[in-house]
Amino acid sequence: MSWYRSEYTINAVRMLLNEGVKTNIHYVLGRNSIDEAIRRLRENDFPEGINAVIFLLHKPAGQGTNANVLSAKDERVAEFFAQVDALHPFKVGMDSCNVPGALNFCKSIMPESLDTCEGGRFSCYIGADMTMVPCSFDQGKKYQVSLRNRTIEEAWNSEPFEHFRDKLRRACPDCKKRELCMGGCPLMPEIVFCESEKRKI
Repeated sequence: MSWYRSEYTINAVRMLLNEGVKTNIHYVLGRNSIDEAIRRLRENDFPEGINAVIFLLHKPAGQGTNANVLSAKDERVAEFFAQVDALHPFKVGMDSCNVPGALNFCKSIMPESLDTCEGGRFSCYIGADMTMVPCSFDQGKKYQVSLRNRTIEEAWNSEPFEHFRDKLRRACPDCKKRELCMGGCPLMPEIVFCESEKRKI
């Protein structure tokens, strides 16, 4: 079901706007939602008065499935970013997982406005089991560090975290866009919107 067709969502957005609350809509972008996203951006069909629509890329983790992962080869991806490029009465934002798409498909986006994967560089995730990983989507816990016998600082400076950061540092060494993209997601290469022959992860 579309987020917009949900009476609860519509009423919640209206309530926030009516109370003068600066309101952002988070929209998960996947194979099952991209057509609607393109249409809504093209028609500026989001509630009047919202501050921004933030597009979060679908990941095959948790309840996310591989079947809903978008590919850079999908023609709709280029059309989506063309609509992101257009002027809207609201702001359009995206999570860092969408940065390779913005770099490869947008024509007028300011590179200074982009920030790629923050995992292990500016952020991390600590689970209820007292393990720390560079990103909450590391559900296989490939880069986990237990906080039962280490401090957060020690985990941050640990070998697993450094290995995660090395993947970002060393990705796509011959690409001119690498400083802005760093090869995209080190955990799920299948979600990265890049088909460049220079892509090496």
